[in-house]
Amino acid sequence: MSYWSGGIIRLSLNIGHEGLGSSGVLHYFPMVFEFKDIHSMFTWIRKQMFTVICWAINDCIQKGTMYLYMRIDTDDETYGEYKIKCANIREYKSLMLLDDVEIDALKREIKINEVIS
Repeated sequence: MSYWSGGIIRLSLNIGHEGLGSSGVLHYFPMVFEFKDIHSMFTWIRKQMFTVICWAINDCIQKGTMYLYMRIDTDDETYGEYKIKCANIREYKSLMLLDDVEIDALKREIKINEVIS
């Protein structure tokens, strides 16, 4: 069975950065999620890009150095390990163009919407 055909997909995800002078990860142990198919997994990852860029800003990390370290496991015990540069993700690219003040305004707007709903 490949990643693209049925079965539960388990994603082990860690967020990190790699620059010229330093590198690191958000957690020592990756976060693990389960998805019904590959499409729902990538949709979820795209929706998390705002959280990733907020982490970069809060920890004074250059936005262009952020990476997703992923391991994808399937039911038949096959897996793949990937390192994806966040700057290559469409949703992250659009957020990279914003400055820190605009990102903070978006964070406040999201918090207000969460309180209202």
